[in-house]
Amino acid sequence: EALNKVASKLSNELRTSSDKLALAEQKIKDLEADLEAGKRSSNNFEVRISGAQEEVDKLKEENCSLKSELAFARDQYQEQKRVMLAVSSNVRELEALKVSNEGIIKEQQASLTTLRARLKHLEDEN
Repeated sequence: EALNKVASKLSNELRTSSDKLALAEQKIKDLEADLEAGKRSSNNFEVRISGAQEEVDKLKEENCSLKSELAFARDQYQEQKRVMLAVSSNVRELEALKVSNEGIIKEQQASLTTLRARLKHLEDEN
């Protein structure tokens, strides 16, 4: 009977130990599944980070391109501004010349009128 008690006790301990082993094995499987999920999640984050980095690089390139275009546009604006100032100066000079020429024409017309009057006077005398 004592041997039976020992065998029963050992049998109970074996079942308990087997149950604990089964729980431990399940815990290991759960942890492995969590680890795998973590790896997938980590890979997913790496993919997302890589995609975001590519987008940042693309935006940096676009930014550089836009900066170049802006610099070119500014240079063109400055050149056009210089040309417009030169044209404006030329227009003022031409307007001054026009006024001067109008004065000369009036003087010439007055001289012509005087010469006609003298010519008529001379013709009348002859």
